[in-house]
Amino acid sequence: MITVHARIDGRVVEQPLGLGDPLPPGTVWIDLLRPDESERAHVGALTGCDLPTREEMKEIEASSQLYTEGEAIYMTSPIIARADSPHPEQGELTFVLTPRHMITVRFNEPRSVTTFAARTMRQPELLAGRRARCSACSTR
Repeated sequence: MITVHARIDGRVVEQPLGLGDPLPPGTVWIDLLRPDESERAHVGALTGCDLPTREEMKEIEASSQLYTEGEAIYMTSPIIARADSPHPEQGELTFVLTPRHMITVRFNEPRSVTTFAARTMRQPELLAGRRARCSACSTR
């Protein structure tokens, strides 16, 4: 499933993205949840990013969790979903940061992603887009 978060008129709008659909204007975050090969390839073609497969995300070594390809920065991290349940799930979450978009690729549903998505609806400045200054790295 592909979900797009776009800034429109100062607010964040969340909508599904179908195969073959173009990115809506104002798209700043593209979230892929359990993407199949065609969804992964579609978003890769739209953004110019080589998105990792589930197998690649699982096999990544600690020394390769953060890397760059072209203008994109990739970071894969282990995550826990359903941590408060009797059966927590371990998985991986890949972030891809480009000058125009943030892309997330995941195969489980950690609460942190859902919480962040809900926060962006209340605080659209969290998804300020490519012109925003990154306070963590002091770059544009």
